[in-house]
Amino acid sequence: MKTKAIVIGNGEQPPSELLKAVVNSGQFEVICADGGYHHAERLGITPNLILGDMDSLSAEEITELEGKVSVKKFTGQDDTDVEKAITYCNENGLKDILLFGVTGKLIDHELSNLILLFRYATELRLRIFNKDSVLEAVTGSFTRKTGKGARISFYTFGSELTVKTKGLRYQLPENKLIFGRQESTGNIAEADEVLFEVSGGYMLLILPSTLRDLI
Repeated sequence: MKTKAIVIGNGEQPPSELLKAVVNSGQFEVICADGGYHHAERLGITPNLILGDMDSLSAEEITELEGKVSVKKFTGQDDTDVEKAITYCNENGLKDILLFGVTGKLIDHELSNLILLFRYATELRLRIFNKDSVLEAVTGSFTRKTGKGARISFYTFGSELTVKTKGLRYQLPENKLIFGRQESTGNIAEADEVLFEVSGGYMLLILPSTLRDLI
């Protein structure tokens, strides 16, 4: 039984080679959030499931998909199609979720998808991938193998955090991350591996995306 999923949204075009490589690993359920199917179709990817309110797929497309792909239509408007897909994953034991095609296009949807990283941080591992970055809400003590010279950024969107790091060129003044006042944008890894110690809540961590982050 798989415990990992890929969710493809209807945002900007996802990184094609990266997405195809992770799909071809066979480790992930592939779920399209409504119009995210158009990205999958373009790349020759057959999803396990398409779900959402289906306002981005035509009646002809839905008819054509019958018997080929499972399609679930939801009528509720209290959450986005991407969040519907995340809820489905959570309810079906898919706890490690990679989100593609969820940035770009509509800024409100992009912000909503970033918020989802924090909303589900205690239940799921959620990561957003775009053409050059991976975004994740993180806390506690952990390391990331970034490679020397990697560009690294991190932010808080709520409480003041204490963030200690080892292996970065620039340290935070007094190790504090403060919304609207103090963040770390475009920091540089001085070693192949960077250590983070985050306390007081979750921070948004942005790293370069590579295949090793996915499988």
